[in-house]
Amino acid sequence: MAHTHVKLTSAEISLLWGSYISDSMTRQMFDYFLGNVEDPDVQQLLQQAHTHCEEDMCAVAALFREEGIPEPLGFTAADARRDAPRLYSDVTLLFFLKNRTMIVQTLNAMSASLSAREDVREFFSERLLRFNEMNNRQISMMLEKGVYTRPPFVTLPEKVDMVKDDSFLSGIWDKRPLLAQEAANLFLNQEINALGATVLKGYLQTAQDKDVRKYLERGYELAMKFASLFADELRQAGVVFAVNPYFEVTNSNVPPFSDKLMLAHVDALNTAGISNYGVGLSSSMRRDLVSMYTKCIAQTLEFASDGAQLVIEKGWLEQPPQV
Repeated sequence: MAHTHVKLTSAEISLLWGSYISDSMTRQMFDYFLGNVEDPDVQQLLQQAHTHCEEDMCAVAALFREEGIPEPLGFTAADARRDAPRLYSDVTLLFFLKNRTMIVQTLNAMSASLSAREDVREFFSERLLRFNEMNNRQISMMLEKGVYTRPPFVTLPEKVDMVKDDSFLSGIWDKRPLLAQEAANLFLNQEINALGATVLKGYLQTAQDKDVRKYLERGYELAMKFASLFADELRQAGVVFAVNPYFEVTNSNVPPFSDKLMLAHVDALNTAGISNYGVGLSSSMRRDLVSMYTKCIAQTLEFASDGAQLVIEKGWLEQPPQV
């Protein structure tokens, strides 16, 4: 990063701090995944992602030292066991990577636009380009392996048409067909919740603290509920789509991650889920879909709030930079 005498803004500090915490968490997860992955192609992607986490953490730490900001604690080797038995299939790990890439792409685009200092903008812009490249590689690999699930196909429009009345917005009694964008968002949220339920099932098997297990069970049930909810909307609309059959969890009950790390990851999934539901809500023009997404956001917020309270009670929440 280029040297500059301009102070970091509140946005830049918080975004860099959040990037460091996230990378420290995923680095430990990748350490474990690399210890038991079997597919050499997936292993290569995991190793690349692991290396990028380390490089970005070093860059943020160096910048913080220049500014006199303490390096965050984040997550360490104590939060992961590389020798723990295999918990997820290689294909599940590939989808895990793909989902993380999608989340970080969005965050980096926002971070680059909110940063004023040139060196910070370059940091997030370079990350965005790198994650765009990783996204392309991951999708290509999924297609080659025959595991990529495409969003639903729709009938192509034959002519330009105009909306005639406000029944277009209704969805309580006489539902109009789904818009292509509405179907795409329903499919995306169905698949992400199915993946989330798979991750949480593995966590639930291996969590040590009884309070954490109880919380993870709630999360698993919520993810399963939402996955079914979105799938049912597509089925009721007569939309043909593929349910991913490749999400697998072994029967291992040996914890690969600390309870602290698992809760932090669930919190990150909650944040991403709320963002996805917000996109679905803002792009839906049927009132029933708007109502559905609003309820999903409210229930996820309540779940996330309880998780934050639990993390604080356990003494695991590292305080972010404050004014």
